[in-house]
Amino acid sequence: MKRSFIFILMFLLSVLCFAQQNVGIIVAGRIPDAADSNLYQMQVGAFRNFENASTAFEKLMAASLNPSYEEHMDLIRVMIKGVRARDVPAYIERIRRAGFSEVFIKIETAASPPVRRAVRTEEDFFSPESDTKIQPNVGTGNFPVENFPGYRTEPGFRLAYRFMNKGENIGASGKNGGVDIIGMDLDSEWLWTTYYQGGWFYDLNGINREMIDGYQKDPRNGVELTVKPEFVYDEGVYYLQLRHIVRNSGNAPARGQKFGASADVMIHKNDEAVLLRTPYGVYMTDSETDPSLELMFICESGDGIDPVDTLWTGKFGSGSHLEHIYKDSRSDSRNIDSAIGFSYQDIDLAPGQKKEFVVRFTLSP
Repeated sequence: MKRSFIFILMFLLSVLCFAQQNVGIIVAGRIPDAADSNLYQMQVGAFRNFENASTAFEKLMAASLNPSYEEHMDLIRVMIKGVRARDVPAYIERIRRAGFSEVFIKIETAASPPVRRAVRTEEDFFSPESDTKIQPNVGTGNFPVENFPGYRTEPGFRLAYRFMNKGENIGASGKNGGVDIIGMDLDSEWLWTTYYQGGWFYDLNGINREMIDGYQKDPRNGVELTVKPEFVYDEGVYYLQLRHIVRNSGNAPARGQKFGASADVMIHKNDEAVLLRTPYGVYMTDSETDPSLELMFICESGDGIDPVDTLWTGKFGSGSHLEHIYKDSRSDSRNIDSAIGFSYQDIDLAPGQKKEFVVRFTLSP
C-alpha cells in the first residue's frame, strides 16, 4: 500500500512538472522560446474511436488550423504539424478557441514537409478517392479566412489573398479588379497590406484595366492576361506566388506587349509604410509599431522568380501611382503615403503562344 502511494505521488508530481495551465487549456510539454529554430507538433488528442478522432479533426479544420493525423498502434493521433516556435502561443489560443481543453507540444523530429517549390492545389487536398472524414495532410492551402469573406490562406496562416473584381469599389486602386493580400501577425490578427484592401490594380498594354477573377483581355489584338495565385512551400517558407500568364489568342503576332500592376500599400494601420529596396525587390515594414508583420515583395531575384523590367516605389498621390506602373524608380520610400508598381515589357507573342512571369510575397520577422 505504501509503495503504491509513492508511485501515485511520483506520477502526480511528474504530471505537474510536465503540464502547465493556460487560461482555459492545459498545455503538456514545454512552450519553446520564440528564437527556437525547431518546428513543433501540437497534438489535441489520441483516440481509439474513429468518430471521436474525426470530430476532433473536423473541429480543427473548421478553425482553419490545417490538421494532420497518424495511426499509432490502436490510436489515432490528431495534431497540427510544422508550427514555428514563435507561433506556438498563438496556436495554443486558437486551439483553445476551437473548443479543446488540452494540447501536447513536442519537437517535430520526423517532419515531412512538401517538396521544394511544390505548388499546392485543390486537387491535392480534396481527393475524390477519399471516402473517409479524415484526410491526409497533403493540403491545398485554400482555407477560408474568418471575418474576411472570399480570402483564401495557406497552411501556415501567414498570408491570404482574394480577387477584387470589377464593380467592387473598395480602396483607392482596386475598384476595377486585381488581387489583394493580407497577413497575420503573432497575435493571430489578420492585417491589411493595401489601403482598404484595394489590392493590386492591373494594367494590360495601357488600357482595359477591368479584371474579373484575375483575367483581362486587350480587345485590339486578343492578348490575354491571367493572374494565378499559388501557395508555394520553398525551403521552409510559405510564399504567395503570383503566376502571370500572357497569351496571344489572336491570329497575328503580337509584339512589344506589356503588363503591370500597382498598389496603394500599407501595413497594420500605417498608410506611410516604409519601403526598403533590396536585391530581391521591396521590403515593406512598420517595425516601430508592429514588428511581427513585415512584407517582402520578391520580384527581382530568387528561386522561381522572373525578374521584373521595371520596379517603382513612391507616393500614392491620390491615385497618381497608377501612372507609374511602367516606370522605374528603385529607391527607398519613407514618410509618404507609399505605393509600389511593377511591370514586364517588350513581350513578343506568336499566335497561340503564351509566356509566364512569376513574383512572390512572403512575411518575415
